[in-house]
Amino acid sequence: MVRLVYPRDEWVAIARELAATYRDTAPPGLVARIDALLAAAPAGWTGEPYALELDETSADVVRAIVRLGCGPTEQTELAAQQRASVAEADAIVRHHPRES
Repeated sequence: MVRLVYPRDEWVAIARELAATYRDTAPPGLVARIDALLAAAPAGWTGEPYALELDETSADVVRAIVRLGCGPTEQTELAAQQRASVAEADAIVRHHPRES
């Protein structure tokens, strides 16, 4: 078994891609397992990580979907890091004493 951990909003994106593209070819039980996870996870907790243990074949499908960019995790983290870096640089510039 492989343990995959993604935020709830990424599991939603994975489920959406499974329904749109892989519905007929998904490993047995994968769609139901993700649907059950999402049903148990509060809808408002979009960024909270949730783990799901899957067989190797199901895990490979989920990883392939994530690699294709269906989930926003990497982009969200990068954007947050960029905002933090810009804010830090702005604070340094604003509070640095200016020479006459």
